[in-house]
Amino acid sequence: MRFIASILLAGCVVALLAGVLLWKGHTAGHRLSVILQALSLPVITTPWISYLFFIGLEVHVGIQHWLVPLAGLPPDARGTEVAFGFNYIAGISYSFLKDTPSIGVFINLSALVALLALLHLRRSTQVPLQAPAPQVAV
Repeated sequence: MRFIASILLAGCVVALLAGVLLWKGHTAGHRLSVILQALSLPVITTPWISYLFFIGLEVHVGIQHWLVPLAGLPPDARGTEVAFGFNYIAGISYSFLKDTPSIGVFINLSALVALLALLHLRRSTQVPLQAPAPQVAV
């Protein structure tokens, strides 16, 4: 449990540092922010391993397939559904050999929006490749 808490605390510190550096216009802040948002994009659940990382808001949508019948369905029925969920504040989740009898692949929509905004910001603030020619006063 300490290990997970240490990783979560380190993630929060890195996110705070990235935010401050981004606010001050440093390239490192942009890079760290892009990395953190990219780490937050996938949400994966299987009976064998799962992964979820977020700082702030996490809103995910994806496909989930149940390996056992859902409640109220015939014993031979399996369910596949579009699933939606959200979390807030900060969290990291991983597990091995868990009891969830489903496979799910999701995308964190809030991380996707933030990542697209960061990439747009990077493109809109880039220095031109070729500086304009100096004008000579006559």
